[in-house]
Amino acid sequence: MSDNKQRFRLADMETGEWLLTAQEEREARLEERKARLEAEDRTDKAQAQVNQAQQQIRQLMEQLRQLGVEPENG
Repeated sequence: MSDNKQRFRLADMETGEWLLTAQEEREARLEERKARLEAEDRTDKAQAQVNQAQQQIRQLMEQLRQLGVEPENG
């Protein structure tokens, strides 16, 4: 009987360890997703800055043309 109780406790410990591992896996997936979303957000912000800079360059080039200056590499 003592042997059966010991096996039962080991089975419970194994189940508890498995659940902990599953919880850790969920947390790891959440952290990965969070990191991926943060990276996408940084990429989106960087792309918006690039787009804004390109628009400013186009505006400056047009202003130069209006002043009669032909920009190099035009």
